[in-house]
Amino acid sequence: NYNDDDGWKPDWGGNLLLYEKEVIVNKGYLINQPNAKPVRIKFCDWVASNATGSNGLRGLELLLRFVYNMKGTPAMAKKILAYSLQQPAESTEQRLEFIVDATQRVSYDPAVLQQDGWTIQKVDTPEEGEAFHIGRRIMWQRHEAIVIAFTPDETYGGLWKAAYVEDLE
Repeated sequence: NYNDDDGWKPDWGGNLLLYEKEVIVNKGYLINQPNAKPVRIKFCDWVASNATGSNGLRGLELLLRFVYNMKGTPAMAKKILAYSLQQPAESTEQRLEFIVDATQRVSYDPAVLQQDGWTIQKVDTPEEGEAFHIGRRIMWQRHEAIVIAFTPDETYGGLWKAAYVEDLE
């Protein structure tokens, strides 16, 4: 079963998030047993479970290389992603940790956000614009977070980026 969410995205950030997309790992079995339940696992976990060494994460490496070479990927995001693949790793688990850390870091790194067109500087008064809310503590998906960036959006009026407080500690 395929849906509109399957496949490549037009933006680098959407493609990078494919590392945590759930994939069905028992498709062959489902062909013979259509009433069976599909077994789903995150793409990064599936690649790691099939790896045979610290350089065995080929699927994740190809994903990061694709994002790296996409038009519009910020230069700092490219550096962070490349370093996660190039720094020496002693095991598959450590390489996976480097990759996951890098994919998370590019979502909140100030240089990446700024290069991607987000406003990261707080303004002093609400009259100066929506960036006034940067630095404000909020509740986001039932967790405490801090607004770290803002960008205007024609459809929604504005988009906010926040980081969970426990991720920053």
